[in-house]
Amino acid sequence: MFDLKTFTESAQKNCHISEVPSMLTILEHTYE
Repeated sequence: MFDLKTFTESAQKNCHISEVPSMLTILEHTYE
């Protein structure tokens, strides 16, 4: 199961914060 909360926390640690919204946008399209 895809865990958005865990992914977001990981992304915030591992990526620049400005990259997170675009990553989430991609995932929103992927998981629609």
